[in-house]
Parts: sequence; C-alpha cells; structure tokens
Amino acid sequence: MAIKGILRNNQMTALGNKGALANKPRFQLATDPGQLATQGQQLQNRINAKGGLANAPKLAARLNQVQNAQQGLQNEYGFNQTIGAGNQQMQNLFTQMGQQQPLSTDYSALRQRAEQNAMDSFNRNMNPQFQQEDAAFRQRMAEQGIDPNSQGAQQQYKQMMQSQNLQRQNAIP
Repeated sequence: MAIKGILRNNQMTALGNKGALANKPRFQLATDPGQLATQGQQLQNRINAKGGLANAPKLAARLNQVQNAQQGLQNEYGFNQTIGAGNQQMQNLFTQMGQQQPLSTDYSALRQRAEQNAMDSFNRNMNPQFQQEDAAFRQRMAEQGIDPNSQGAQQQYKQMMQSQNLQRQNAIP
C-alpha cells in the first residue's frame, strides 16, 4: 500500500521518497506499515543516542514525518475497516432478505385476507352490541306480552337483523 499524503501544518502534502525532507534527499520514507514502524524505531533509537529531540532536530523532523505517515495509514486502515464492516452488514441484510418469502402478487388473495381481517375486527367490536340488541328485543317482546313467533314480532326481528346485516356489509368497502 503506497502512502498518498499526510497532513502537515493543516495542509495535505504529498509523501514519497522525492519529498522526504528536501534538505536530506537520501532519506527514504517507507511505504509499508511494518517498514514505517521499523523506521520510526530506528529514528527514535538514534535520537535517544544523541541525547533527545533537542540535540537531533533533523532526526526529530524525520521521526515526525514517519509518525505522520503512520497516522495516515491508521486513518486509512480504520476507514477501510469501517467500510468493510458496513459492507458486511449490507451483505448480511441482503442474505436475510433473500431468505424471506417473496411478496405475493396474488392480489385476489391479498384482498380476501384484508376483507377477512376487516370482518373479524368488525365482529369483535359489534357482536357484543348486536347480542345486546337481540336480548333487548326479546325482553321487550316478553314484557309487552307479544308472542315471539307472531307475525308482528317476526317482522320486527327481521328488520333488526337486516339493519345488523347492512352494517356488516358496509364494514367492507
């Protein structure tokens, strides 16, 4: 993996062997993470041998350049890892989607299911009310002394049932 650039003084500067410390053109900046680590350790050892950063400003500048390159690689590697994880998550999602049943294109069956669901909901809500109406009708007939089998009672009961059936029919558009 080649290093394309680093941030120096808040500006991206090209890295490469040509640009590696112009005052010391023989300095070769490594392009591999392992080589950069070795190069950084060697520079640190040389700086320590000279008594610290203050005594080796050119070596300190080279070490800074190596460390910036290492940071650039870490950022690039971290970014690539994030992209890789995102790609894996997307692949998992597509795999899961592939395992699901495809959407039905049988619109007739879908409509029948929707109608059945609507009727079931209507019946859950309205059947208790219809049962109360039925019980109230029978109670009223009994209180008035009307025979439930008489033609008048049967006519009124039929009207009540027609009203309930009309409500059921209107429950499904």
